Amino acid sequence: MLAIRRAEQWLLNHNLPRLQMALILGITGLSAAFFSFLMLHAGIDALGLRYPVAVALAYGVFLLLLRVWLSYQSNRESPFDSV
Repeated sequence: MLAIRRAEQWLLNHNLPRLQMALILGITGLSAAFFSFLMLHAGIDALGLRYPVAVALAYGVFLLLLRVWLSYQSNRESPFDSV
């Protein structure tokens, strides 16, 4: 239990996870709007088609960003190295 609390404190003090997740979600939302904008200018006017496709593409962006973030986190020093 002590190790979990120590890891939580380390993450909160060193990584700013809330800020990082806010950035990831913000980029995801912007990518959805961008994909919708691109499809609108490509001639796809139907909202019933454009929005689900934009959401699916944005979800792919989210998964990609999450993978990059996890890779970045795994390369950083772990709080469990000293345990």
